[in-house]
Amino acid sequence: MPAHPAEVEAQDFEVWEENWESFCWFIRLGRRWIFNQNDGSRICLDDAAIQAQFEIFGIKRKKRAAIMADLLEMERAALEAFPPPATHS
Repeated sequence: MPAHPAEVEAQDFEVWEENWESFCWFIRLGRRWIFNQNDGSRICLDDAAIQAQFEIFGIKRKKRAAIMADLLEMERAALEAFPPPATHS
């Protein structure tokens, strides 16, 4: 497993058109993770930060629910894909 994200080989992937907006939101929120203070692992995306971004960008409530559902699914998949935190011996 690569030790650093720069060591990961870039791979092309497809995003279906109906998922494009939610995918863009996920990328936009990439710096909004909450981390475990003990081991530095990611816990979840910061819901308050997500809601603040929705407000800033004027996203209507009905659309927020759909985007949020997609974000939660992408968050779950991302958490499974991230490497475990490094252990300190």
